[in-house]
Amino acid sequence: MNKKLALFSLLSLILSSSTVQNVESLSNSPKLEAEIGANKVMLPMLKHVSNWNNNIEPINASSNNFAVKEFIAFNKLKLADHISAPPVVIQDKLFILNNYAQVSCYDLNGMKKVWTKKLEPQHRNKKRFSGGSILFNDGKLYISYGSRDIVILNASNGDEILSKRLPDIIKAPPLIHNNLMLVLTVNRQLYCINLTNAEIIWMHQGAQETLIGNSLIAPIIRGNLVIVSYSSDQIVALNLENGKLVWSTSLGKSTAEEKNSWKTFSLSSLVSQPIINNDILYIANEEVIEAYRFGAVDEENQNGQKAVMQWSKNITGISNFNLIGNTLFVTTIDGKLLAMSSDNGKITWVINLYGSNEDKPSTKNSKSNKKLLSSIKNKLVKLGSSNTQYTLSPIAINNNIVVVSKYQCLVISPSDGHILSRIPINRNPKFFAVSDKLYIFGESYVNSSR
Repeated sequence: MNKKLALFSLLSLILSSSTVQNVESLSNSPKLEAEIGANKVMLPMLKHVSNWNNNIEPINASSNNFAVKEFIAFNKLKLADHISAPPVVIQDKLFILNNYAQVSCYDLNGMKKVWTKKLEPQHRNKKRFSGGSILFNDGKLYISYGSRDIVILNASNGDEILSKRLPDIIKAPPLIHNNLMLVLTVNRQLYCINLTNAEIIWMHQGAQETLIGNSLIAPIIRGNLVIVSYSSDQIVALNLENGKLVWSTSLGKSTAEEKNSWKTFSLSSLVSQPIINNDILYIANEEVIEAYRFGAVDEENQNGQKAVMQWSKNITGISNFNLIGNTLFVTTIDGKLLAMSSDNGKITWVINLYGSNEDKPSTKNSKSNKKLLSSIKNKLVKLGSSNTQYTLSPIAINNNIVVVSKYQCLVISPSDGHILSRIPINRNPKFFAVSDKLYIFGESYVNSSR
């Protein structure tokens, strides 16, 4: 049975009428339970943020421990926009890109629309776009929307400042670093663009390969290196200043030397953006998560830099992961959440997000938790094959772990994994943002914590 068929079979199993009972038992997997060690989860210090800006902060920006106003419920608001890209929050303004290439600005105080900008005249013909991104930098919005264009808008009023058309369609979310924007296209061309005048500084062509799926993984930066995945077996590091190749490695090779680097991954199956923390790169597909350490750079021969595997952990059905403090929090398609040591990959605890036995008995709202859980299980069964993704990336809020899944936002104790509360939300969450509140976005709604 191939991997796709195996995953499809597992997904079908957890959605059958008997699934809900089976999902509970999966949290007690003997293999995972047997590996649990004595690692202690340590979260970062609380951090207050007023801006949530995609791909502007370091790649592990969501690894902070965010301080927000205490909340026990969510306000639910229907939006006219169908959100197609992760929204941006800047102070009291919310910026949204929809799938008709429209950018809208909302005032968060009353969720009133401030302005709207149409980026494409084809909007009148109901042409839909996918693979977009919206970024904020120095009072400007940088927009890609699944076309060949990057459009720069004045964030205060939506007026167009300038636009840049590339030779190819942009699918991966661009990355802004200082005064540079890095843009990866469908045909594996990486462009480095000057943000001041939108001129191309350099371009690097990756391996040619047919695009699998709807999007690519965005480039990431480590020091003066740009690390980019071009194809199902190629990762390269480029000099940020001039785009020259520093090192390149192919995945899935079997020589003794290549076994030490990138041996298990197919880039088309990465479940989440890779995470860099200091000199360690964390990367995962549906079946394994691995950590690599970057070796020292020989200044005269930078091609000598290598990424050496530190540890590898096989976990069936990985759907998302995040590094928070000293711990990797990993979700799976069968509804588990794992806490793993980032140093060695050893498991600290495992819980089932859909198991009532995980709810902390002493919690004052434990009865409402169980009632909500019962309702969620019934809804999941009714969803059938449309239930393809359980959770968004885990985050830390107010010294707890928060996991957003279909119909519920879970607040979890980081020390032992007990579920402290389950808060109902709308059906299909797609993105979240954090400022003084937690905002959860679906296709055409926003839930704000209260």
